[in-house]
Amino acid sequence: MHKLYLDPFMDMCNGEIVSYRIDKHPSAKNVLDALEQAIAITSDCKYRRTFHSDQGWAY
Repeated sequence: MHKLYLDPFMDMCNGEIVSYRIDKHPSAKNVLDALEQAIAITSDCKYRRTFHSDQGWAY
C-alpha cells in the first residue's frame, strides 16, 4: 500500500477544485506549485482573491 498526498485549492463559493498537485511525499513545493497554478487560473477575476492553506505541521 502506498500513500499519496493531495494539495488542492478549492473555490469556497462553489466548491470547485481550481488546482491541485499529487505526490508521494508531502512538500511545500507541491503546495506552492498548486498555488501558482490557482493564481494563474483565477487571474481574470475582477474581485480580490484570498488564498488560504490549512495544511498543518507538515508545511
